[in-house]
Amino acid sequence: VEEPTVPAESILVLAENEHVLVVQKPAGVPCHPQGKYQRSSLTEILKTSHLQLQDTSYLHPVNRLDRQTSGVVILAKSRKAYMALAQEHGLGMSKVYVARVHSTVDVAATQRWPQFVEEKQRENGQ
Repeated sequence: VEEPTVPAESILVLAENEHVLVVQKPAGVPCHPQGKYQRSSLTEILKTSHLQLQDTSYLHPVNRLDRQTSGVVILAKSRKAYMALAQEHGLGMSKVYVARVHSTVDVAATQRWPQFVEEKQRENGQ
């Protein structure tokens, strides 16, 4: 079965120790095998290319991002590490989605959800 292609963008390793691997997931790559994406998932790509592990090796995302979302993903290297990190995740870790807009923004939308809008001005003051 042929899998859909995923972006050729490299997966940046941000931190690693014997229990955890922290990476920057590019957009277009699912976190774990699902549906049509079995070998073309973050966990499977990392198992073979970075960790050089067997298919049966343990590598499980503690936090997940949608396939089309880029961002930091924490992966546990053992079930024990996953359980400990998942517990921490539930006690105060949260996701923050940031979108860059290179255009004008609907002012009414920013007024409806001001807690989600951080305005940045260009260097020329606009």
